[in-house]
Amino acid sequence: MDGPTQGALISIVVPRCVLPQGDVPEVEFHLFYDASEVAYGAVVYSKITTRQEQTKVQLIMSKTRVAPVKAVSLARLELCAAQLRIEVFS
Repeated sequence: MDGPTQGALISIVVPRCVLPQGDVPEVEFHLFYDASEVAYGAVVYSKITTRQEQTKVQLIMSKTRVAPVKAVSLARLELCAAQLRIEVFS
């Protein structure tokens, strides 16, 4: 790839580590899911508390699905979202 964007692409840094450096006494994962008539989804957040009482909340992963074209009850879509939440976290 040549051109003016080549340098810009090289400078992008994506942090991969979820845990901060040092001693982390408390890590929590929070999972949420929801559904509507058009879509459903699930999300995982981490909450990290350090010994200095600093708290960091970070999005770990999210996933969405479009609801089926065939009419499905909202209760069934909520169950699909709950199943998606389990798949996201495992």
